Amino acid sequence: MKATRLFLAAALFLALPFIARADTITLRFGGTADLSAFGAPADSVFAGSVVWDTTSSPQAGDGSGWSRFLIDGAPDSVRATFAINGVDYINDLQPFSRLEFDGSSMFVDLWFDPLVDLDGGPAPDISRVTLDAWTDDVAPVLFDFNIPPANLAFLSHLEHRRFLFDSPADPPDFEVTSAESASLVVPEPSLLSFVALSVAIVSARVRTAGRTKSSARQHAELQRASTSAALPR
Repeated sequence: MKATRLFLAAALFLALPFIARADTITLRFGGTADLSAFGAPADSVFAGSVVWDTTSSPQAGDGSGWSRFLIDGAPDSVRATFAINGVDYINDLQPFSRLEFDGSSMFVDLWFDPLVDLDGGPAPDISRVTLDAWTDDVAPVLFDFNIPPANLAFLSHLEHRRFLFDSPADPPDFEVTSAESASLVVPEPSLLSFVALSVAIVSARVRTAGRTKSSARQHAELQRASTSAALPR
């Protein structure tokens, strides 16, 4: 039940309007994952965001096939946030963390130093997380790689999405502990549809765990979530 409330709170946070300059775009993401391999609960909750200025120039890329925007604090860099189970790791992001685009995909690669230690014990730590979105369509989704997208409309063309957690490849065996999210939400421009999807994910998790709620209580929760998302900007 605690994890369910955490996820709903994260979902509502992601759905809040982002008040910023018109030339600033915010992509939010969140979900649940079994992070027991890293010493955390099997129903852990994660949430994050990537913010870019539409006038920025890429730090790498050939300008025609791909572009990379670093999260290093430079004038043209992007900004990012990330949290697991309510703990914020924004100050642990490595400067080579990045947002990258090509004709048919986008990915956000966040690296951490110090590593994300979820159990304070012997379980592997998390060295990076990756949000990956792509399409099988051969036609390019993004056409100008000298500037980042001016809105989030491109997300509707990227039908495949996943979120990964990885440990360092430590010697001598260089094995990597990995986990993939059980649920992932990357909201497109409609805030209310994202809230509805978030509540649906929470409800599915409750049913899977064998817990039931009365229909009246579910209706009340949906009303509260919708009312929160519809607050004036």
